[in-house]
Amino acid sequence: MKKLAVVLAVVVSGFVNAQPFKLTDKIGHTGDFFEMDTNWNINKVADADKISDSLKSEFIQTETLKKLNKIRKDAGMKPLIVDVRLKPAATQNAAYNRYCANNKIFQKGEEWLQGEFTLTHTQRADIPNFDEILEPWDRIKLVEPNVFASITEELTMSFSVDSYSYDYITTDVLEHYKICSAHWTALTKNPFWDCVYFYHDRQNGFCYIILGKYIK
Repeated sequence: MKKLAVVLAVVVSGFVNAQPFKLTDKIGHTGDFFEMDTNWNINKVADADKISDSLKSEFIQTETLKKLNKIRKDAGMKPLIVDVRLKPAATQNAAYNRYCANNKIFQKGEEWLQGEFTLTHTQRADIPNFDEILEPWDRIKLVEPNVFASITEELTMSFSVDSYSYDYITTDVLEHYKICSAHWTALTKNPFWDCVYFYHDRQNGFCYIILGKYIK
């Protein structure tokens, strides 16, 4: 198996700050931005339209985490720091799940909804040109070293269409996380975690939140 190349992002306190969108705006068509290239790069930007699509995705991710942190604040919890150094742990599993979904590769015990692919944390299938990592916490080796003591992954699905507003889809993501009490507890009530990164794959509606604990 070839090793998956992962480019580490420069850490910032959040995502892109100057967003040209409002929560009340409709998401609209996002073109071909979400096509995966031969190097498993699921964030490839090739032209001006695709740059706009990238900003749309970042806006969804940013506003979802703002809402999550408000929920935490209202519950008396500290906000999670948005840290893009966690991104490789999210996009690596996003690439794996997308390939398995597109090619109808099922893992044992995941034949669900009459053969519809089930989003998974564990990478048990051997897919071409990919370095599988079985457990989500072991994907800590993909992120910048000597920063995080541990990481975990929270998964759900939230599908969007062009007519949805950003406000709708960002709320819908969190509503889907609420369905699983374990995920929702980790996101809103567990004081162990310090930081977070969210990747929403709009091609298939798969949602990846990585929670991290900093090395003190």
